[in-house]
Amino acid sequence: MAKLGEMARDRTSRAREIVRRLQKLGVPLPWEDVAALAAEGTVGRLHIARALLAGGWVGHQHEAFAKYLDKDKPAYVPRLSLPPGEAIALIHRSGGVAVLAHPKLIGDDKVIPEVAAAGLDGLEVYHTRHSWHDVAKYKKMARELGLLFTGGSDCHGPAGKGEVLLGKILAPAECLIALQERAKEIQATENRRVTAE
Repeated sequence: MAKLGEMARDRTSRAREIVRRLQKLGVPLPWEDVAALAAEGTVGRLHIARALLAGGWVGHQHEAFAKYLDKDKPAYVPRLSLPPGEAIALIHRSGGVAVLAHPKLIGDDKVIPEVAAAGLDGLEVYHTRHSWHDVAKYKKMARELGLLFTGGSDCHGPAGKGEVLLGKILAPAECLIALQERAKEIQATENRRVTAE
């Protein structure tokens, strides 16, 4: 899909600009070191944080974000964003299920009904940073909006959050079953659309 290619190119351009800004700040981080950490994938801020740590410019990845990479920090570069409806349509055309991740970390529950109205399929209810109170609140909200419940650890590998989060949160099996069923529905709808074109 052309839009996905555009977004991947923008992400790479953003990462290169972040590295350029770091270099202007006196951090001689080579682009090649960052790109090597991403291997064949698209470079993101986490790769840059890992490269800063590996090069000894920060003592921990959290420091990389706090000092350079978080919003309003000197090397931060905004990312390309899509309107929710466009993003959801892209996910569906790819055969995926559109889920809003870790709503508590977004910090604005008012966006959830807006995104749901644009065609959202699910809400990440179970998350390592959601308390049981948050879980109950987001379950209720998901039910009211007709959304699936999902869950995830937000694991980005052993270095991503300072610990391996994989397996730290358990979502009920019903979440996976409902997610799989919704994926089949979306894929069947997408196949019919492609066949009709």
